[in-house]
Amino acid sequence: MAKIGISKITPKMVVKLLEPLKASGSLETLKKLMCSVNQIMLRAKIEGVITHNPLIDLTKAYQSPQTKNHLTTAPQELPALMCNVINSNITKVTRCLFEWQLRTLTRPE
Repeated sequence: MAKIGISKITPKMVVKLLEPLKASGSLETLKKLMCSVNQIMLRAKIEGVITHNPLIDLTKAYQSPQTKNHLTTAPQELPALMCNVINSNITKVTRCLFEWQLRTLTRPE
């Protein structure tokens, strides 16, 4: 694609570029990409390069990805889980990291 100034970007152009991603079903990637594009456009607006963001509502044109909750461990299962972790064949660093995450209740994004 030829180089084009940011002020010349249209929603139609972006939709055409994102169509393969949408067709592949990569909705989470599409959502993250649109977030990045909108941040770039917002920065361009703040800097005075463009007067408005023509892509602001473009995310509404795409289906939201389905969220999937992570499995949980019941509190009464924790002693057996910890026993399995202690007796497993993993490195000390991995075991300590697992225990630290469990104790600080960190969760992956």
